[in-house]
Amino acid sequence: MKKLLYSSIILGAGLFAFGIQGNNVLTVKAADEVSAEGADSVSSDKIENHESVEKVDSQLVKEATTEDTNESSKEEPQEKSSQDSVPVSNDEENPVNPQQVATNRINKTKDRIPYIEIRPTDEAIQKAVEQDPTKPLANVDDPAYEGDLLVPYTYYGNGAAYVLDSNGQPIADSNTETGYQENRFEDIYTEIDGIRNTSSDFTGIVYGVIGDEEPTNKKEKMLKALKREGAFFMEYRNHGYSNLEELEMYVDAFKSKLKEIQSLNDDGTPVVKTPVIETTPITGTTTFSHHHSSSTTQSNAQTNDKLPLVVVAIRQAKLYSADGTEVTDRGLSDASVWMVDKVSTINGQKMYRISANEWVAESDVI
Repeated sequence: MKKLLYSSIILGAGLFAFGIQGNNVLTVKAADEVSAEGADSVSSDKIENHESVEKVDSQLVKEATTEDTNESSKEEPQEKSSQDSVPVSNDEENPVNPQQVATNRINKTKDRIPYIEIRPTDEAIQKAVEQDPTKPLANVDDPAYEGDLLVPYTYYGNGAAYVLDSNGQPIADSNTETGYQENRFEDIYTEIDGIRNTSSDFTGIVYGVIGDEEPTNKKEKMLKALKREGAFFMEYRNHGYSNLEELEMYVDAFKSKLKEIQSLNDDGTPVVKTPVIETTPITGTTTFSHHHSSSTTQSNAQTNDKLPLVVVAIRQAKLYSADGTEVTDRGLSDASVWMVDKVSTINGQKMYRISANEWVAESDVI
């Protein structure tokens, strides 16, 4: 009986111990699983957080780059390093120098020479004045920077007239009139004889357009502007033309414009030409009636002119009616020929009648 009791006690203790051990095993296993899940959760959170950080960093970098770009675009353009040379775009589609005012002069590159506009140095300009104040360096300022040209042309820059360095810039030389090393005429033009003959003749036309005195009316101002354009174009160092064909084209256009301006009235308006009217000579004394008491007309019997007369206008001449009123819609063109049938003095001025009621002053004809 005791033996059986002892066996039961021993068996019960063994089962109790086994139960505790199994429970521990389950507890440890569960703890391990919980630990593993926690680790996976933490790892997942790290990856997600890392990806989120990368996205934020990428966005910040992008924004910073955008801000830098915007700030860069807001910066003021750099000033030109030299005022003596003005390089422009070599783009054939959009070659016009944005600084020039003239819209009718197109600037382009040619013969692999970079487009560049070289102006004599300030020192060279001052030196010329100091040597002879009456002979300053001529044709320095480009008319294209002041307004549209009267005679437009395509311009290839004047880089061909100078010796350029590897960067396409003129090389300084204080011994020349421009302050830069210059190429010879023979180095630029191949048709030397043709160009020299044409340019020599044209130079005479340009400088004969109008004198150096200050213009007094619109017509003279237009002529002076045309003269200045032609002189700048013809200046060797400005290189307005690169071959004989370009020179001849400009000469023809210049002559046409010159003729057009010369035919204008002094105020720049076109002259209305009046056709020559054949009239019957009038003999004896003729008395005119007047509408204005201030007008005084004398008969042609008081003159020694033999009628009919043929006169030639020596300028764009105004016409007047018999009472001395100016005719505003008609006039005589320079060098036109007219038949005169009456000679009278109107308002103290000798007049010739060229049509029924149109008179021209004696001072305007020969």
